Amino acid sequence: TRSALAMCENIDWNVGRVLKKLEELELAGKTIVLYFSDNGPNSWRWNGGMKGRKGSTDEGGVRVPCLVRWPGRIKPGTRISQIAGAIDLLPTLTDMTGVGIVSTKPLDGTSVKPLLFGQAEDWPDRMIFSHQNGRVSVRTQQYRLDAEGKLFDMETDPGQDRDISGDKPEIAEKLRKAVARWKQEVLAKSQKDDRPFPVGYAEFPTTPLPARDGVPHGNVQRSGKAPNCSFFTNWLNKEDKITWDIEVATTGNYEAAIYYTCPQKDVGST
Repeated sequence: TRSALAMCENIDWNVGRVLKKLEELELAGKTIVLYFSDNGPNSWRWNGGMKGRKGSTDEGGVRVPCLVRWPGRIKPGTRISQIAGAIDLLPTLTDMTGVGIVSTKPLDGTSVKPLLFGQAEDWPDRMIFSHQNGRVSVRTQQYRLDAEGKLFDMETDPGQDRDISGDKPEIAEKLRKAVARWKQEVLAKSQKDDRPFPVGYAEFPTTPLPARDGVPHGNVQRSGKAPNCSFFTNWLNKEDKITWDIEVATTGNYEAAIYYTCPQKDVGST
């Protein structure tokens, strides 16, 4: 508990530093600050009475706080009850800043600028889908259909304790069909992304290739199961290697700088 509170204090302090610097540079009114998380807690602990944790598609696994600050544009203390998701960030930010969206691909998200600016009169209901390892749930403003097809009224039962699919069969069936369509449109077409990492663009002369994206060979092992929270270790032989699949945009001579750590007694070794 102490470490968790220390982390909260550290984040709070550093966010304060950022906001203070924006004020000092007189950029606060020109800067949109977003603060949000990506999923529920990664272990069983207090979660606001919501069901689920990180990795689940229940409310407790996907609902997170999101704070937005834009002095002079967004009224302080504004609280939005309508559901939204990370898919809304791109259309919302482009809408608020007047930056055009250049992509021709359709966006699943929607701009919530009217909600932030207090200009929304009739906000239409929507469906937000959550997916994890083949399990899909869908949330509307009032209901959530979980990955097992159970229906919950999130306004009166935020902990998802009572399945009301028998009481609301029409709504349950409507959401089940929506999940089936979403799976067909999204999951059926999804596949492992094996595109190489692009390097060598004049606009970006330096490209970091983190351990997260590397592939170990021989005795090399990851320090942990999660690629984004691990490093490589156990490099024992000259035949061992770590590789990155890259696509070089510009022919030429490149310098590769490797950052690694070793025991103090081995510093200077070749």
